[in-house]
Amino acid sequence: MRAVAVILFLVLVGACRNQVPKEPVKEILPGKPEANLVLEKPPKLLEEGTFHLEEEAFGKIVELTGKCKSVKEIFRVTESEMLVKDDLLILKNRIDPNMFMLYKLPELKLIRSFGKMGQGPGEFTYPSLVSSEERDRLFYIFEGTKGRIYYLDHENKIGELPFKLPDFLSGETQAHFLNDHELVYAAGIPKGKAIFYANYSGGQVAHKQVYELSFSKKHRNWGAYLGCFAASKKRNRLVYVYKYFKRLVFLNLAANMVRIVEFAGAGPKAGDVVSMMSPEHVTHYWTLSAGEKYLYLSYSGRTPLQVMKEIKNSNGYIFIEQFDWNGNPIRKFRLDHWGRFCVDEKNSKLYLLSITEDDPFVVYDLPKI
Repeated sequence: MRAVAVILFLVLVGACRNQVPKEPVKEILPGKPEANLVLEKPPKLLEEGTFHLEEEAFGKIVELTGKCKSVKEIFRVTESEMLVKDDLLILKNRIDPNMFMLYKLPELKLIRSFGKMGQGPGEFTYPSLVSSEERDRLFYIFEGTKGRIYYLDHENKIGELPFKLPDFLSGETQAHFLNDHELVYAAGIPKGKAIFYANYSGGQVAHKQVYELSFSKKHRNWGAYLGCFAASKKRNRLVYVYKYFKRLVFLNLAANMVRIVEFAGAGPKAGDVVSMMSPEHVTHYWTLSAGEKYLYLSYSGRTPLQVMKEIKNSNGYIFIEQFDWNGNPIRKFRLDHWGRFCVDEKNSKLYLLSITEDDPFVVYDLPKI
């Protein structure tokens, strides 16, 4: 049980650690991004402004009971990442000698494992999954130690894009590809964090800051603004949710329309980067799963230390908050396990990886709206 607590602590501290660069972004690379962020037929306009909401906005909390799903593969849940696209789930969670597993949904049947760990050609040491809406690319993989970007196609073949990302994005970086040469991402800047747009053209990558996520004069470092990032070209949206504040930001892709959603509650104590990531701080939004119709956010509302105490005697629990892409609360669920998750909207399933079960996959049926 002590080993479980140690693993839990590492996962909690590392969750939403994405976008943490080796050093803050010091300059914007030369080049002018393509001016094609506005869609021909944009979705419904975003209602701008700052909206202060109460928990009652979700209505009654829906209690969900999960079923443990047995799979043949034996692996220990570590700092996993999961993404769903079409009827496939990709899981980053090392199973010797590979780092990725690809499952068919909804039956969770393993199709293949791939991605050998190592520093050789085509091998991975510190990869991160990157989402995309492209039909001919299933998923992207960002290898932060090399700045390389790989992709998995429908034939389960791994390819590599012809450009590297700069060193300041090394590490886990949540991003979203608009196509094979344009992406949006969140990264640290001096005294804060921001959303960037990047474009590969003419043999180089140009980066442009489109929105600053820092908002508090008391919190002047990127550690205070850790969180989770999502984007949708189809919905014309950028979304960022904060780990240490119950605050969400919804923007259009051009970032000239902004909706901020805030819930009542105090933020963390001011401090440096190290103290900000203390397990004594309340974790609000922990992980995010972006569906085509809705966003699903795991919400803790307590400190990692409190969660560790709960896990010693039970499977724990986590809340899932459901929003539409315009920032409107839809529903709130309470799951009877704690862990990372992803949502399969097509089959109305939620898949969670639990560190307390011998069969780590816990499957939930999402009630229809």
